[in-house]
Amino acid sequence: MDNSRLLSSILKAVHFKEEATCFISSNGIKVTVEQSKCVQANAFIQSSLFQYFSFRGESPAIFKINLMAFIHEVDVSNLHVSK
Repeated sequence: MDNSRLLSSILKAVHFKEEATCFISSNGIKVTVEQSKCVQANAFIQSSLFQYFSFRGESPAIFKINLMAFIHEVDVSNLHVSK
């Protein structure tokens, strides 16, 4: 992915709750945010959108993450890249 602003925008689109579940596979990254089991938002970033993407697992890696912290880190890395 040439522009981390695009990744930040995608993540902000599903940021209505602090915690998100990430699923990483050879196909890409899926970020899911859920509110009370009645509202769910998904963002999928295909592996082909990245300049380099490598996943070596047979089954997806699944973990929870603080979405605001992740967005902040993507935004900070964008500041360093654009200088």
